[in-house]
Amino acid sequence: MPMRDNCHRGLLQARCILGLMMVMALAQGCATPAARDADQAAKASWWHVRYRVAWPAETTPDWRVDLLLADAVIRPVLDAHRDQIRYWRFHRRAHEDEVGRQFSFLFYAERDTAAAIYQALSADRLTAQLLEQQVLEAVLTDDLDHNLLHHVQDTSDKSWPVTLQTAWPAYIMGVSDLWLQLIDQLLIRDTMATDADSLLRQYGNANVLITTIWQYGGPHAFLHHLNAIFGYEPLRVHDQDMRF
Repeated sequence: MPMRDNCHRGLLQARCILGLMMVMALAQGCATPAARDADQAAKASWWHVRYRVAWPAETTPDWRVDLLLADAVIRPVLDAHRDQIRYWRFHRRAHEDEVGRQFSFLFYAERDTAAAIYQALSADRLTAQLLEQQVLEAVLTDDLDHNLLHHVQDTSDKSWPVTLQTAWPAYIMGVSDLWLQLIDQLLIRDTMATDADSLLRQYGNANVLITTIWQYGGPHAFLHHLNAIFGYEPLRVHDQDMRF
């Protein structure tokens, strides 16, 4: 008889737990639209800030602008929000197409963080000066209320394996941070100008030095050590094996 009583009590407890789970499920299903919107706002997504850089016909791209934007405009805002950003990176391009010359800042964060970053960057005085002097043609940001890039791999190359797409943001963030640190170390902060033209000359000097580091130090500092991480296995480049 005691055993039967124990089974009966166990059955009652199981039914109570099941009933409680059903109530909780119904409560979640009947959540108000405001609650669902709050959940959506808390979801991390990829966000873009695209700086369209002027590129007159038959001229070489002015790469100095990228360094100026990265260090003088984006860095202070990035530093203020690093704790709320999971991944971030820069992207530089110059192609003769509808986009043309563009410098982009991408970051993976929640909507509220994106809104704060967008507001801070839109209020930047140097950016306004660059737009007024037509160094920049436009600054474009994403729609805060319509973003479908919720997955870490959503801005990676879709031709890669998914495992690489998912891991790559951590790699390129490190590369972007290294590049930003080189800019910081190669500037002479005590003599920084305030007008855009003089700043571009100063960042141009840093760009020359960084290019030299890439060309002469890059084979060992970047390529060799990257090759070492992957066990010195050769890369297939144009159907040829290459080691660094």
